[in-house]
Amino acid sequence: MKKNDSANEYFVDANSFQEFDISFGQLLQGQHQKAIAHFFPPENTQHYKHGGGLEHPNSPEVVSNIQQMSTEAITKFDDLIQHRVDTMFSTLNEVSNAMTAQMMQFFFGTISDVCDTTGNVVDAKAEGSTAEAFAAMIEKIEFGVDKDGNVSLPQIVGGSEFAARMEADMKSAPPELLARIEQAIMMKVEQAQAKEVERRAKFVGYGAEKL
Repeated sequence: MKKNDSANEYFVDANSFQEFDISFGQLLQGQHQKAIAHFFPPENTQHYKHGGGLEHPNSPEVVSNIQQMSTEAITKFDDLIQHRVDTMFSTLNEVSNAMTAQMMQFFFGTISDVCDTTGNVVDAKAEGSTAEAFAAMIEKIEFGVDKDGNVSLPQIVGGSEFAARMEADMKSAPPELLARIEQAIMMKVEQAQAKEVERRAKFVGYGAEKL
């Protein structure tokens, strides 16, 4: 928070003002992190403060740069003099929701750009149905493995209309398509487990360990 030098100084206790600023920022950060944790597991989140871009060795053509995000919230002076403390929580929620929305827009926009660049895209219209597109998606991607060796299945994020359409398509899908999906999932799980065993074998003490 920044004070306006041209305005009247109502908060004469500079220390209290600073302490409130820090506390509010910590509350906002905690609430924002909880919201983001639904999409980004905390153990997979990396933090850095230096400038420049980030790139992955397997995709040097895809560079992620730092993006600035900001939002504003207004607290009325009348609410302050009336000691309406609840307005601070509504302001906290307002700022947190706005920041989360910006983060999600950037997150899914980045995923879309990377998929377009690498060609890792599935066209539901071309496939004929969302069920067919789901099968093609499973066949294209790799499954991950968590720290305990458990294979993580892919997560699909979409609106309510898309979810309803996909659920209906999956229920009406022919048996051979469902069998294709099940077989693809089993194969991807086996590949993920084998890849994890290979990865762990590079470290001392993990070579003989089995998932």
